[in-house]
Order: sequence, then structure tokens, then C-alpha cells
Amino acid sequence: MPLACIYYPVSVLPHWLQYVAWTLPPTYVFEGMRALLTDHVFRADLMIDALAINAVLFIASFAIFLALCAAPSAMARCSRAANNVTFP
Repeated sequence: MPLACIYYPVSVLPHWLQYVAWTLPPTYVFEGMRALLTDHVFRADLMIDALAINAVLFIASFAIFLALCAAPSAMARCSRAANNVTFP
């Protein structure tokens, strides 16, 4: 959470660490809320960027999940576990 810049703006981080902070969706949300509280301006662009990064991360993690489930060893484990299930 220190890189999400909850308690301070992104601009106080070292330049190289700002790039890392901008890859995290909470950074956009907190910077947007900071702009709303200090400047009384709603930054829709930051919220849209956060939504886009969340969507990309969700799709990537779902694709990895599907790839892991499609692996032959995972299929064998899943089928063995399904065969060993007993119902009362």
C-alpha cells in the first residue's frame, strides 16, 4: 500500500518509483480523491484509467487461471478428486 500513495501524492516518490505506483489501480483512485478534496475537481480520467487497469488485470488473471486448469496434470487432479467424492 505504500506505493498506492494513500497518505501522500505520487509526486513525492522518486521518479523511477512513480512508474511503479502508476501501475496500481488504487493510485488512480487516491489521486482522484485527493484532487476532489483539495482542488474540488472530479478527475474522471483517473477513474477510467483505474477501471481499465482493473479490467486488464482481471482478464490476465482469468487467462492464467484457465491456462492452469487446462494443463493435463491439473485435469488429472480434478478428475481424481471428482471420482473420490462421496455423498452422505
